[in-house]
Amino acid sequence: MALNIGDRDATRGMTKVIFDAMDAELRPPMEQSLRDTGSPEDEIQKAVIKAQANWRQLSFVIASGLVSSLRRDPSPSPADPVFGEAFSSRVEDAVFWDWLKGFVGVFQSWAPTTADGVNLKNAINSYLSGKPVPEQLRGILQ
Repeated sequence: MALNIGDRDATRGMTKVIFDAMDAELRPPMEQSLRDTGSPEDEIQKAVIKAQANWRQLSFVIASGLVSSLRRDPSPSPADPVFGEAFSSRVEDAVFWDWLKGFVGVFQSWAPTTADGVNLKNAINSYLSGKPVPEQLRGILQ
C-alpha cells in the first residue's frame, strides 16, 4: 500500500484500512453487548452508526499520524539522505586498512625501554613519515 492517508470518510487509503479493521473488531462485540442488555435493534443500529462515525475520525487521525511519521521528506533536498550508515571494507578501502594494519604493527613491535615515550614517538614518526594517513574512506553508504 502506498503511503496514502485517505479521507475523513474512510472511503480510501490507510484511513479505510484502519477503519475496516476497527469496524470488524469492535462492531460485533458492541452489537452483542447491546443485545444482551435488551436494546431494541433500531437503537443498536443508531449506536453503531454513531460509533462508526467516531471510528472514522479516529482512523483518519491514526492514518495521518502514521503516514506523516513514515514519510521522510529529506531536507534541504531529496538527494540528501535522512539517515545513513557508512560501511568500509577491505575491498573499497584497502589503502586505509593496509595503513591501519601497519600502524598497529608499530605498537605491536615496540619494545619498551627506559625511554618509553621517546622510543614510541620515534617509532610513530618514522611510520608516518613514509606512510601519510589516508585522507578518505570510500566504502558504501546504506
